[in-house]
Amino acid sequence: MSAYDAVFEVELPPDLFSRDASAAMRAASVLILLLRMYGLRASTFLAVLALSADAALRKSTFDGLDRTLGGYGRMYAFLRDPADAAGAEALNPVVRRVLEVVEADRRDACAAMAAFRGKIEAMNADLRDGSTLPDGAFDALHLYNYREVHPRLVALLGRIEEQSAAARDGAVRDAEAAQARAVGAKDRIEDIARTVRLISLNARVEAARAGDAGRAFGVIAEEIKSLSEQTASASAEMGEGIEAIMTHSRLA
Repeated sequence: MSAYDAVFEVELPPDLFSRDASAAMRAASVLILLLRMYGLRASTFLAVLALSADAALRKSTFDGLDRTLGGYGRMYAFLRDPADAAGAEALNPVVRRVLEVVEADRRDACAAMAAFRGKIEAMNADLRDGSTLPDGAFDALHLYNYREVHPRLVALLGRIEEQSAAARDGAVRDAEAAQARAVGAKDRIEDIARTVRLISLNARVEAARAGDAGRAFGVIAEEIKSLSEQTASASAEMGEGIEAIMTHSRLA
């Protein structure tokens, strides 16, 4: 893809498919901003076409408009029906759930975007045929964009960010509940390790009293002691891991 292609042929933000829920939700917000930007870009191209008679400029502008509409269409299609989008099975599950929750807002925004895109495509076709735009057509397009499309996209963005915050808070609560369970399990493991160490100590004392007859029992007691020490060490590492996970969860 050339640098020129890269300007106009925007694919879906790749982080929508990231396993990192925070990155994926940021990408969902970026998608809405891209749709707003592409709508403005398309209308800017129309303005150039309506005002300029330069053949070379008009040719490159038509090309740019087609590419812009292509990128707009791909992003619009995803927003309209994420479940049917290419690679939908890889969509981050948090994004999928949030988009399901805001379905009514998505449908409302998509209806306005579809009408806006239809107006642009009709004007594009007229200009390609050499027709001039009716008086006030371009102003009407901008008014529709700002009165109908933009408010719905802004509302949708607000709902996505609201649900993103709710999902993040829910994830933190779930992580904290999991932390409490893990800490409880860690404490129980440490209690078991302490008990095992006491049993091992008593066993070594009894083995020493038994002399040669208790030698084998003493070896077993040492192994039990070693096992209890390993258990205590693993418990400490688990505690450090839990704290690291919780720190990451709070920062996400």
